[in-house]
Amino acid sequence: MSDALQGLDDSQRAAALARGHSLVLAGPGSGKTRLLSAKARHLLDTESAGNLVAVSFTRDSATELLDRIGSGFAGRVLAGTFHALALQQSGTHRKRILDESGRVHYILRALQSTGVDMPVEAAIGAIDRFKSTMAPPPRDGDETRVFRAYQAEIKKHRLVDFQDILINAVDGMRKGRVPPLGVRWMLVDESQDMDDVQFAWISEHLKAGVEVTLVADDDQSIYGWRHALGYAGLTRFERDAQARRFVLEANYRCDPRIVAHSQRLITHNTERFDKRIKAKRPTNGYDTPVVTHAFESKVAEADAVAAFLGESPGEWGILARTNRRLDLLELACSARSISVVRLGGRSFWDHKPPAALLAFVEDLFRSDLGSGIARIGALVDEVEQDDIQRIHDGEKPEHKGLRELVAVAPQWAQLSPQAKRADLVLRAIAIWSEKHLHKRALALIGPALLHMARLDGSLERRVQFIKRARNKVKDTSAQTLPVLASLHSSKGLEWERVWIMGCEDGHVPHVEAPLDEERRLFYVGLTRAKDQLHLSYSLDNKSVASRFFAECEEA
Repeated sequence: MSDALQGLDDSQRAAALARGHSLVLAGPGSGKTRLLSAKARHLLDTESAGNLVAVSFTRDSATELLDRIGSGFAGRVLAGTFHALALQQSGTHRKRILDESGRVHYILRALQSTGVDMPVEAAIGAIDRFKSTMAPPPRDGDETRVFRAYQAEIKKHRLVDFQDILINAVDGMRKGRVPPLGVRWMLVDESQDMDDVQFAWISEHLKAGVEVTLVADDDQSIYGWRHALGYAGLTRFERDAQARRFVLEANYRCDPRIVAHSQRLITHNTERFDKRIKAKRPTNGYDTPVVTHAFESKVAEADAVAAFLGESPGEWGILARTNRRLDLLELACSARSISVVRLGGRSFWDHKPPAALLAFVEDLFRSDLGSGIARIGALVDEVEQDDIQRIHDGEKPEHKGLRELVAVAPQWAQLSPQAKRADLVLRAIAIWSEKHLHKRALALIGPALLHMARLDGSLERRVQFIKRARNKVKDTSAQTLPVLASLHSSKGLEWERVWIMGCEDGHVPHVEAPLDEERRLFYVGLTRAKDQLHLSYSLDNKSVASRFFAECEEA
């Protein structure tokens, strides 16, 4: 037996030894990365001729896979993302690639030149949708007009956007202008996430005689909103390539009772491959590995989770459907001096409204009111930009709410150094905010003010406390701290204990998302937990527990 295959279980070994096109269905905790690296090493060990490419969706995962394959195959292994590899093929690097701000700039120019009345967000969505497929856009319509104007603008300036990189490579291979990668084998990770263009890129290599192995889990396909093909793309590959199917059914990560919980849930989806996932580790020391909690309100839920983290330190992943729910937990943890890490490094205080509030309060105790008033003033409902400029210029604004703020802010500044008056100032800011800020800003300003009111000392001391806590949230070097992450960003990660917050029906599953995809998203969250899983929901606004709770419990 090849050394590369040592330590693999029977199903992993069968997939690693397979020749020809393969579809490997790898469930959570099944050791798919180990399989990919073992298969790559085995092919390169046993075949003296031929190169291999490992394809992934992120630079980090491509680097990890390359490291696992090892350095003993110099010149025979490529690893990269779809777009990085396409750049090597097509020579698109000779053109400048637009960043997101540049992309928005040219979309705005396209909207202006066409005269189409469309929000820029809608235009971005339409362009992304057209560029997720090799099919041409519709012949007519406002979206098509904007798309064509945008393409003409960036072509005129010898620019390409990110999606064009792969489209150009596929188009070039189809027309014979761009050669396929010079490899004998292609291994593709997380293949359930490929869109139509990525599928087409793989297909062109199939036509060129490259032996392709896709590793995927259709039950973890959670990016339909980004046009991922999921189950449909995998069945299409299996049919087109006449690929052999292998299933890795062992779960080496989760407690058997958590595995059973998640399996009962996911079998409610119908468009999926049948997989009988089995736990391959013993039960842990927890009498109850899956615990549910109900709380009176979202704030009470956040407070309770923070208190639990303080009493039960360790390796925690705290997950939620949206980052807004995690914002409440971050504030609750901060109030208890519990350090946490926000996955991605973005703190609640980095959002525009809380950041504006923090700047305004900081200016109060510095008695330097111009820029702070302007920043929070920009959040006022129906404010004109000219009024904000008047504040910068030291002139009197026309908006009633801004005039009121300019008048009372100096009084608040005089009170701010006094610790006993800090709460009075915060209450005054809250009253003004409720009268004049637009609803989206107030939804974040409200929790921010509540958090500041729960702290002690002068406004200066409270701001300094918040800034220190915010910096800790961005410090990912302390790996033992609880990690706060959205369900989407938790994919591929694991923790000893996981707590999923906000499991109210209508939120999980979300009312505006496809039910099957929401079920897969919840399945991803459940299978992040190795030893214990907590699920919680709030009862405010007459909320009830997610329907997924009942599906998990069904015999």
